[in-house]
Amino acid sequence: MTASRRAMIRGIGVGVASGGAVLGRSRASRRGRRGVTETDSFDPERHGFGFRNWSSSDPYFPTHDHERVSETEIRRALGRTWGGVTRRLFGLPLASLPSPLVSAIAGQLYVSANQFAAANGHCYGMTYAAQRYFERPEQVPLDRESASEFRHPEAPAGDPERDPVAQDVDVFQTSQLLDPYAWVGRRDLLNPHRIDYRAHLDAVTAAVDTFGSASISLMNSATYVAHEVLVYDYAREGSATRLSVYDPNFGARFYADDWWRGRLSLRVDPDADAPVERYTAGVRRDPREGISGYDTFVYNRWERLIAARNGPDEHPARERGQSRLRDQLLGVLTVTLDAAEAVLHVVDPDDAPVSRVRSEHMDRSRTDTHAMRSRYGPDPGTYRLLVSSGTATDYTLGATLADRSGGRLDASRSRSLDAGEHHEYRLTVPEGEADATLERAGVRSGLPDWATLAAGGAVAGAVGAGALGYAAGRSSDDE
Repeated sequence: MTASRRAMIRGIGVGVASGGAVLGRSRASRRGRRGVTETDSFDPERHGFGFRNWSSSDPYFPTHDHERVSETEIRRALGRTWGGVTRRLFGLPLASLPSPLVSAIAGQLYVSANQFAAANGHCYGMTYAAQRYFERPEQVPLDRESASEFRHPEAPAGDPERDPVAQDVDVFQTSQLLDPYAWVGRRDLLNPHRIDYRAHLDAVTAAVDTFGSASISLMNSATYVAHEVLVYDYAREGSATRLSVYDPNFGARFYADDWWRGRLSLRVDPDADAPVERYTAGVRRDPREGISGYDTFVYNRWERLIAARNGPDEHPARERGQSRLRDQLLGVLTVTLDAAEAVLHVVDPDDAPVSRVRSEHMDRSRTDTHAMRSRYGPDPGTYRLLVSSGTATDYTLGATLADRSGGRLDASRSRSLDAGEHHEYRLTVPEGEADATLERAGVRSGLPDWATLAAGGAVAGAVGAGALGYAAGRSSDDE
């Protein structure tokens, strides 16, 4: 068993949310950032990693890979770590949830984990590992003083069996899928039009004042390509706030340059029509829409503050209400497609794309499911589905809906698709607990307008490699 498999199966619950002692040390004595000494502040030149973010196909770090994880192993991980958490968050123990609902969640996590939707790329894991080493310097391995001293994830000698840094990064990286607080706290990314930027911004700055850093998830709202960075400072600019970030796509040495420090920042103005100024630093220039930067962010206060507080009187369920959480998250609609040659488009009753957050460097060949679209807390109404292909191919379209009442849909349709054809379907979710239906709506020769809107979601991205790209210094010796 490789280190990454151990991280996936055994390490969940030790990281972002469950291990308060791992991630948090109290800074309650602070009176604001200006009174903090330099040694108490996160400095990306010192506390960022000396290497950059990488994917499993990266030629500079070719030996670091992830093994497959079975759906049975994921269900066991859910049973070990989710039981008490679902009771606290939703007022319901995991054992009381209908089997179809648990299976639907496990199935989605299985596809995401094995397709590297979160793991083939390591920005999320690098962000939290750097934060941990900063807050717990005694846990920096190999007698190093800070993360910047590591120039390779498999230090000391590129040996995958002796790679404590890579193991730590993997634990945090996989936790975003299997840790229940990470899973719950980042759901807003799938509904960017509902994000309350003022609330997220206030929470981020409060966390930086209290703890010295705060991890945020960036996303392109058109394509769902996502990326994780660590906020370590901020400055007010009128009604806006500029967040200084440690971006794992850049090695620590970049932060020795004031020009790069200034560029690696995110400007947020909750009063503006476009609250988040597009963040493009480190994004590879690419003709595909969505690899051009990030215009959305969320801060998961549950991941960060629960780790530090862990007090029952300050539990996050009190902030949003168990009933609201149950309605939003204990129901999942999933649409899957098995054909690699075909493209799946899905829009909801309001014609908003139904997609998934995933990384650029996904490997869909690792599961029978090629494409997947999902919506937690799906609204009732008619969802439109389209299967398209430029070449002739056979396909199986699957659709499931499960919530607290049990399984409401488990259907599949197998068809042959001619080159240039578009097969349209209607998926109807009724009010209440009645079964949903999946019906074929016909064959089109052209792409309908609504599918054009959904096409962005088909290009998309969980927080892993993000849009990996670097302006300079691609040598692993330098980064």
